[in-house]
Amino acid sequence: MENKSVAILTTFQDLPSSYGLVPVVLNQIKQLVSHGWEVGFYTQAGFEQHIDSGDVPPGAELIPRVPFMHIYDYQEGTKEQKCKVDARGERVKNRVRTNLAKQVKAVEEALEPWLMEYPVVITHDILFQGWFIPHNQAVRNIAKRHPEIRWIHWLHSGPCEMPSPLKYPHTLRHSGMDNSVFVSPNDSMRQKFAEMYDVPVSKVKTVYHIFDPVEEYNLHPFSVQLIEKHQLYSCDALAVWATRVDHPEPKGMYEAIHLISMMNKIADVKFLFLNSWSGSEKAKLNIESLKAEAEKWGMPNGNLIFSSEESKKYENGVPHEVVDNMLRVGDMFVLPSKSETCSLSMLEAAANKNMLILNEDLTVMKELAGDRADYILAGSDWGGTKVTQHYWKDDTQKEEDPEAYWREQAHTLLARLGYVDYHCEHCGKPLGKIGAYNPLRQHRHVLKYFNSDWIYENQLRPLLEGRP
Repeated sequence: MENKSVAILTTFQDLPSSYGLVPVVLNQIKQLVSHGWEVGFYTQAGFEQHIDSGDVPPGAELIPRVPFMHIYDYQEGTKEQKCKVDARGERVKNRVRTNLAKQVKAVEEALEPWLMEYPVVITHDILFQGWFIPHNQAVRNIAKRHPEIRWIHWLHSGPCEMPSPLKYPHTLRHSGMDNSVFVSPNDSMRQKFAEMYDVPVSKVKTVYHIFDPVEEYNLHPFSVQLIEKHQLYSCDALAVWATRVDHPEPKGMYEAIHLISMMNKIADVKFLFLNSWSGSEKAKLNIESLKAEAEKWGMPNGNLIFSSEESKKYENGVPHEVVDNMLRVGDMFVLPSKSETCSLSMLEAAANKNMLILNEDLTVMKELAGDRADYILAGSDWGGTKVTQHYWKDDTQKEEDPEAYWREQAHTLLARLGYVDYHCEHCGKPLGKIGAYNPLRQHRHVLKYFNSDWIYENQLRPLLEGRP
């Protein structure tokens, strides 16, 4: 498709930041611009103050061409207004007097010379709301004269029943339109929208609203870099650990890698170290040792990430803002440390609602987290008290099988995260639901399927390009 330009047609009079249609449209503009589209953002006349204000996402052209007019809500049963007024209409006390035919003509004349230059036009609620019947009729008239334009009509309210008998102008809210598809923000309402517009359900598509953590969480640029480079939204689960790497053995880092490696036999689990004090030769050798262990245990290449390797600037640590960002994006915190006093990193992970996976052999962990965490066996060594773990293959205690232990833990903990439909590639064993942390599973689901890139590639792009 050569002409990657799209018009977004709204009736906006302002850009409030509260929940509602405006942020949905602004997110859509950012999404389109980020994927190489030239966007014309059409609003009501009088919007000029927003041109240089920074309110409109960069890369889009603000075009305040929709004529202002007093509007009248054509609710079910209301008649067409033919008052002797111009297209703007007039408001007398609490009553609005309009002339529908003049309004339609005014919208057509203002928009047609502009919209005919676009291969695709997106409308928002114009073919739904009774307030925008004049714009609805004008769009339909323009579409008839320009069959080369493809129209995508977003519907932002729940579908309503078709009135009977159906009379003009209510036919405009209950009939299909040439070269058009309708968009529901969910799958559940597609059938009812199809009935509302008397079109085949294949003409109603689903495109979700975008949840953009970059904006919602005000993410640090380095957090964005980590997310985009390593696709941290698209994995099934993300473990984040902010720590030093100068003592990997007492910190239990090898045990953590064993667990995450075995989780990867079941799901796509990534492990992000936000590692500090990593510029020394010793630290770099420790990182290579941890990477070699991950490879030995079969962790997929790229699923073990060290922030120090992203930029020399961050070898000695990342800003604390990045730690907070990534814990908000992460799902679980694995800490098999053999010697801790009062782990701040654990407290911060818990405050960010991560599932805690702690070392049962370190008694302080039970003091700090009790039954509000999950536990693994990793040994401990503090104050002259030492526990060494052996992962026996069977009751004879003659042969160790640590892989079997960590595989069983991976099964149990991923089931706790809600991955009950997944099967282990090693043993084919399905996971059983064991008090799953469903809010964490939903957290990951939102990051994975409601981000701008996934929605664009899987739902919006086919519509823009006119393909199934």
